[in-house]
Amino acid sequence: GNMDEYALQLLTATGERSWYNMIRTGSTITLEAWDRKFKPNLDWNHAWGAAPANAIPRLPMGIEPTGPGWKRMRIQPRPGPLKEAQIKVPTLLGSVEAAFAQTADSFALTVGIPSGSVAEVALPCPDGRIRLTVDGQKQKGTRNGKYICFELQPGRHTCCVEKRR
Repeated sequence: GNMDEYALQLLTATGERSWYNMIRTGSTITLEAWDRKFKPNLDWNHAWGAAPANAIPRLPMGIEPTGPGWKRMRIQPRPGPLKEAQIKVPTLLGSVEAAFAQTADSFALTVGIPSGSVAEVALPCPDGRIRLTVDGQKQKGTRNGKYICFELQPGRHTCCVEKRR
């Protein structure tokens, strides 16, 4: 919902009502409630608490299928203020690996796309003139709001969007 910064704040919160608090209470799996004080008879294995395991790959990292069996996928990171992150997402065709790093003037993504899949990539980009490269080669893309969009074939790729001066 274009609330990247707020989403990251919720995921990284350390208060009583946070996933971090589940760790602080000694749990190694997701709880039914944030803490025993909110639900004294809570169980220590509850699916709702595992929401970050579903949300992080799809939202901040932006990896989701757009076709059956992951034959097509979208990779559209929504990092908010997060400077860097990496993830490995299992799929039926093999793992999708992604790592990004961002500064005020650039966004770099290294991605591994499994054989048999094609990725529609949308990278955050600064306003104004930009330069897009894929594997060190200048690439054309289509602007869509605050993103530059292009397609990637299977393999390992390094993509970078930089503000031109």
